[in-house]
Amino acid sequence: PYPEFSWSISRQRKLEHCPRAYFYAYYLGWNGWLDDAPAQARVAYRLGKLTSLDALLGQQIDLRARELEAAARAGTPLPTADELETRTREALRQLWMQSKNGRAAFEARPKRVTMLRSLYLDQATQPETDRLNQKAGPSMRGLLATPHWERLARCGGTGRVDIPDFAGFRHAGVKVFAAPDLAYVEGETLHIID
Repeated sequence: PYPEFSWSISRQRKLEHCPRAYFYAYYLGWNGWLDDAPAQARVAYRLGKLTSLDALLGQQIDLRARELEAAARAGTPLPTADELETRTREALRQLWMQSKNGRAAFEARPKRVTMLRSLYLDQATQPETDRLNQKAGPSMRGLLATPHWERLARCGGTGRVDIPDFAGFRHAGVKVFAAPDLAYVEGETLHIID
């Protein structure tokens, strides 16, 4: 009836920030995706699926990093920071429109539709969009400037370390979730990027 007890840095931060939010996210919303779940669990689950432009930008940065990894390993030219930013902004525009037009679909199946917290709760969106506009370009330039792409180009197809979704391990009987964004071996050095 309840989720397996586990630890992650995001869980710890939520618990430290607000124990009630932690309860809503990890216990009250548990099984809220089921059609026959109590109304309170369904609402808690749905509210737990709301997201922000900051979080969506982070997901897009991860996707751009995977694109850069693939290009570097294949030995093809890396896209420019402007190309990365253009792809990121277009993806974010599409997610924005999905949020703006998808309220009914989100309420029916929260996991299948991206929904921005600010739009769902009818909050001001300008602070979020201003932050995004300040972060998008510098994020792409910073991502492109890392020396990992040169190393991965030298590695080619070797040194790959696959990271499963929901990577974790047990520590003192508690499941710990920790999945880095990228890991690879170059020479005898393991590089872990998060």
